[in-house]
Amino acid sequence: MKSCEKKAEKVENQKEWLQQLIPETKIEQKDIDSSHGKTRVYWANKDLESPPLVMLHGWGTGSGCFFKNVAHINAPVMLVDLPGFGHSERKDFGTEDPFEIEAIWANSLVEVIEKEVKEDFWLAGHSFGCYLTAKLCMDGVLKPQGLILLDPWGFAVDDGALQKKFDSLPWIRRTTIKTAFSLFKLLKWESGLEVFRAFRKSISMPLIKKARPELRAIYGDEFFEYTFDINSTAPATGEKAFSKIKGSSIYATNPMLPRLSESIDSLPQNTHFIFGAESWLSSEPAEILQQKAQETTDKNVTVHKVEGASHHLTASHPEEVNDLINRCLSNDIL
Repeated sequence: MKSCEKKAEKVENQKEWLQQLIPETKIEQKDIDSSHGKTRVYWANKDLESPPLVMLHGWGTGSGCFFKNVAHINAPVMLVDLPGFGHSERKDFGTEDPFEIEAIWANSLVEVIEKEVKEDFWLAGHSFGCYLTAKLCMDGVLKPQGLILLDPWGFAVDDGALQKKFDSLPWIRRTTIKTAFSLFKLLKWESGLEVFRAFRKSISMPLIKKARPELRAIYGDEFFEYTFDINSTAPATGEKAFSKIKGSSIYATNPMLPRLSESIDSLPQNTHFIFGAESWLSSEPAEILQQKAQETTDKNVTVHKVEGASHHLTASHPEEVNDLINRCLSNDIL
């Protein structure tokens, strides 16, 4: 118990992480009360006179994942550490039902955004953050001016396509992944993030850097240090909650494609999907929603791919992504 408290205290005291990662612009941080505890938000570019952009990160990280983007966005930016992740409070969700879990996340985000944003705004997410932005739009409490989805996770229905993609990987890569998942199961780990808490930093950091050299090349060592600090915090409530939304596979238990297809009008007037062309996530769900919107609404739904980019497109190809985001915000994109 004491070690958990020490770890939580350690992260709480890391006051300047976002400012360290984003030295080009002033970062203002706040802890906002919500029904699911205190939520950490960061403001940047507050002197710009345009509708703000609210950005939600994905699984296993925090607002720092946008460190190559924030200073180059032509709008005020509010970054949100999802409850259970980053520097936000890690309250237990009290349920294993995926619909109830996403509702808890969505309700707390609505409360935070309504307290901080008093005018028109844009909403953006990366990976799992996109799943939550879609949930917020479907609920209809918030009315964002536009939506930007960066390599969204949780939209596709399990049709076996990812299994085929996995089967096509080189034998050594498939074996490594299978071995890792077998080890997680043996240790009763719900995700790979337990490695941050299972060992001392001097042991786990070299392991992580060796296991994911491609991410180290994209993000750099300082971001790895940040990721260690936020993911070594206990309890792991965000991870456990996400594991229920994800279920036993890498697909969402309740994927967004069929849900949004039935409520296409809930999408903002301007909705833009941006994928890494080399991402493991398919753009097909976005293209289906784009066609549905074109056939049944007057909404501007677009799908874009960044050549050479993977799932981590915001860090691997920041110039292209930043340009697309700014074009979305200025309605200069088709």
